[in-house]
Amino acid sequence: MCLTKPTKITMEKEKQREIKFRARNVLTRNWEYYTSRELIDGEAKGIALSDWCEYTGLEDIDGKEIYEGDVLQATRDYYDKETSDIYEVVEFYEGGWNAFIIKDKENIMSFPYPLGNFIFQFKPRLVGNIYQNKQYIKWYKEKLA
Repeated sequence: MCLTKPTKITMEKEKQREIKFRARNVLTRNWEYYTSRELIDGEAKGIALSDWCEYTGLEDIDGKEIYEGDVLQATRDYYDKETSDIYEVVEFYEGGWNAFIIKDKENIMSFPYPLGNFIFQFKPRLVGNIYQNKQYIKWYKEKLA
């Protein structure tokens, strides 16, 4: 039996990431960007699109939006005495956004690293993606082999 008067619970509107996608127009090979609402409303209807990538809700050090398949470059100068750059590709893996090393000084392939932690720790810069940049495509395919 409830003896207290029920109270109205008010919740502040939480900021949620906007569900966005990018895809390449098959004819022009340019990226086109859509929100989930635009896709539901049919704005991409009749346009041939490929290489669909979902927005992670995160940005690089320069404020550029990070999408699935993007390649991030970071410097890990505090790991060893000489500066070495690492390159990570963004993937949705086992329920979350992760970064995977695709190229570094030792050419190490890696396990998933939570993307938010990677961005916080290394302050990476967006340098390309696995769909358009040949060197990243090669490294990424080697990782999958």
